[in-house]
Amino acid sequence: MNLLIVIIAYLIAFVVNMVLIRYDVGGLRGWLAMLTDSRHGRLLNSIALIVVLFPPIAYFIFLLQLYGLVVEKLKAK
Repeated sequence: MNLLIVIIAYLIAFVVNMVLIRYDVGGLRGWLAMLTDSRHGRLLNSIALIVVLFPPIAYFIFLLQLYGLVVEKLKAK
C-alpha cells in the first residue's frame, strides 16, 4: 500500500513538472531562479521549493520502499 502511494505521488509530481515545462513557466531553471530571488513572496518561494525537491524525494522514498519489499520477499523464501 505504501509503495502504491509513493508511486502515485511521484507520478503527480512528474506530471506537474511536465505541465510547468510545457506551458513555459520557466522549467526547472526558472524555479531555481525563483528560489534565490527575494522579490517573490515566501509562499511562492515555498511552492518553488516543493516543485524542485518533491520528485527526487519521492523517487528516493520509492526506491527505499522497493528495497524493503525485495528484502521482505527474500526473507520469506
